[in-house]
Amino acid sequence: MLVNSRTVVRGIAIVVFAVALATGQSIAVAESGPIATKGIADLPTQQRPDRDGDGLFDDDETDVYGTDPDNPDSDGDGADDGQEVYDGTDPSIPAESPVQCPDGATPVGGFCPTPTPTPIPTPTPVQCPDGATPKGGFCPTPTPKPIPTPTSVKCPDGATPVNGFCATPTAKPIPTPKP
Repeated sequence: MLVNSRTVVRGIAIVVFAVALATGQSIAVAESGPIATKGIADLPTQQRPDRDGDGLFDDDETDVYGTDPDNPDSDGDGADDGQEVYDGTDPSIPAESPVQCPDGATPVGGFCPTPTPTPIPTPTPVQCPDGATPKGGFCPTPTPKPIPTPTSVKCPDGATPVNGFCATPTAKPIPTPKP
């Protein structure tokens, strides 16, 4: 936590106010002045440098991790110091196995380069079994062939067909034999 004189003054003011409130004493409040009108946005921003661009601040490299703030890979194992801290490994001790890319590529700055994508093969053209031309990669549904209708129907008993059908012939009585 950043502690400056303003923070200390505020802390003292809070303690004095709390004591006065608890004991019942009155408090004299000063007119607002230059200190009271400044806000946190008015304070200068403190910059923390990272000279080697490895993602670790220079003071953290020297005070916390024991790495070189001018070398992004202090231990020379192929992984940047910041990446090693992120991965939970010690950036000041070389890794037992350096970074190895699955496709055999050489790591750059501790990272494997993005592999070149394998082109997708061109699909085999669709051939429809009935010789039709495919549309959008699919064969169209074949049109059903019409069933031929008989041109003329002749009924065996000489009757006239109705709607293309012969009427069922009327049964003739069978003569009964005489005794």
